Amino acid sequence: MKRNFLIYLLLSVIAIRSEGQTLERQVIGSAGTYQTAPWGSMSSTTGECVGNTFKTASFVLTQGFQQPLQTDLVVYEIPTENITVKVFPVPASGFINVEVNSGKHYSVTLFDMLGRQLQLPAQDVRNSVENKFTFDLNSIANGTYLMLVNDEHNIQVKAIKFTKIN
Repeated sequence: MKRNFLIYLLLSVIAIRSEGQTLERQVIGSAGTYQTAPWGSMSSTTGECVGNTFKTASFVLTQGFQQPLQTDLVVYEIPTENITVKVFPVPASGFINVEVNSGKHYSVTLFDMLGRQLQLPAQDVRNSVENKFTFDLNSIANGTYLMLVNDEHNIQVKAIKFTKIN
């Protein structure tokens, strides 16, 4: 009986002192593919040899770490004279308003996070003191978007990220 207790105690101490396995979301690269056929679909990333996906009506189970398609969008904000840009409401739902307070004329362009320019209905009012823009967001999906403010010479002066929700 004492011997069994000592064995259990020794195994407990070893289990407490040992470090467990950790999993991190890393693969060799983010390149991969997704293909479909009549019998099913297959998705893979570089560094994964085999990945199975099982689907039912209520869930999807995928083996391995799947990396989304990653596209980098680089934005450079050029420092210029002081201008004030107000964006409201944030997060936005149906409409988003932009006000640029300065004596110059500015333009506002919206992009998705893949760098594609959004062609949205907009109302803009410009006068000698401020530029006001209202964009209708009802035709785009929920997500994060980028707003670029350019001056009258089409030089980027501000970059603003905003979120669209329902």
